[in-house]
Amino acid sequence: MALHALLTSWGVTPDVLIGHSIGEVAAAHAAGVLSIADAAALIGARGRLMQALPGGGVMLAVQASEAEVRAAFPDVDVAAVNGPSAVVVAGTEADVSPVERAGWKTTRLRTSHAFHSRLMEPMLAELRRLLRFLTFREPRIPIISTVTGRAVSPGEWTDVDYWLTQVRGSVRFADALAAARDVTAFVELGPDAVLTAMAGQAWPDALCVPLMRRDQDEHATVRAALAALHTRGVPVDWPALFPAAHVVELPTYAFQRQHFWLESAPAHRPGSEGGSFWAAVDRADPGALADELGVEAAAVERILPALSAWRDRGRDRETIDGCV
Repeated sequence: MALHALLTSWGVTPDVLIGHSIGEVAAAHAAGVLSIADAAALIGARGRLMQALPGGGVMLAVQASEAEVRAAFPDVDVAAVNGPSAVVVAGTEADVSPVERAGWKTTRLRTSHAFHSRLMEPMLAELRRLLRFLTFREPRIPIISTVTGRAVSPGEWTDVDYWLTQVRGSVRFADALAAARDVTAFVELGPDAVLTAMAGQAWPDALCVPLMRRDQDEHATVRAALAALHTRGVPVDWPALFPAAHVVELPTYAFQRQHFWLESAPAHRPGSEGGSFWAAVDRADPGALADELGVEAAAVERILPALSAWRDRGRDRETIDGCV
């Protein structure tokens, strides 16, 4: 919510919103469905009720399609569908362990409970009671639901039942991405770039940038994201971001009175070599990179941002060298 407020203060406004799991509450506030007080109350109520449930739930990320998982394990709860071959299952240890042994690449998520599963059902009655104290309005900005994978229709997000289904049902993030076919720029508002990688797989021709990256300088990451958006034609209010700065004319070339631009083509196209390894880095695809290296996806997730940054710096150097 804070990052959205910052973006709008810099003149960047969304054409459509998508929220992943509890991120839909942030999207609801950004779209005017909930006030900041009611959004915070909903998040607080969810958290308290979930933490009051018995522990022991397990969540498992699986590199397989939803159809494959449901065909093999029809009784397991699919908590999230994040991509064509990226799902999360949730439940008790007895529910999830057979999936873990099925032969797919899997990663256990560090969670206290099995969210978006039937283990959430004991909290729904009390959540319904608390939701009646909140005020829901129609969204002012188009939203794509990750419960249905479709655009939110009138009356849908003002219905208490939606927010109960949203806690219990699957997060259909991949379907929501597929529904936003005309998106040319995607900005992730969150503490890291996990959704950015998923969006990049769904929209290979779109600009997908995070506003923050784990363990990286926040100011530098935000400014890099805004610069990338600017180059794609997204309006940015630069004076709002740099109030002390001012625009200056570029100097002209001596005697010719023409602007001096680097117009020569690079000696070779940067990044053309490297094969599937660097292709996976460019797509921010931890699964493909893990396959290339023959390791678990969790082992490369931490180093993927650093590899991407190193790759970008190298390309910049090659471009400059080729233009000299």
